Amino acid sequence: MASQKSDSSHFIRNMMIVMGIVTALSGAAAWRLGSRATITPRTSDTTVADDLSGSAQDAVSITVASSGYTPGEITVPQGKKVRLNLVTNGTYGCIRSFVIPKLGISKTLPTSGTTTVEFTPTEKGTLAFQCSMGMFRGNIKVI
Repeated sequence: MASQKSDSSHFIRNMMIVMGIVTALSGAAAWRLGSRATITPRTSDTTVADDLSGSAQDAVSITVASSGYTPGEITVPQGKKVRLNLVTNGTYGCIRSFVIPKLGISKTLPTSGTTTVEFTPTEKGTLAFQCSMGMFRGNIKVI
């Protein structure tokens, strides 16, 4: 009888461990998917830069938070200098490494402050920007 009770206790303990692991993995997966969802460009997360006369357009500000980019998508004109102001405020993690792979741009951002990135897009299309690990992403539409 004692052996049966001991086996039952071990089974329950093992099941609780398995349930804990499954719960932790499910939570991690939900957090990861949720993180991507918060930075997926939406209509409300889109900024269209003004096409001003002169050689450069007004600066476009992108807030860089530990949870993603806001706005997640901007639209800029082809052939005009683009000036991005990347604004951080208590930002931590890989998102502090801002990358535009297609243009070879890579900047390490301060925890708090503003960093300016300038470039002139020569082709129409979409330029992706992201953190160094590719976890957080956004788009620059060149029209």
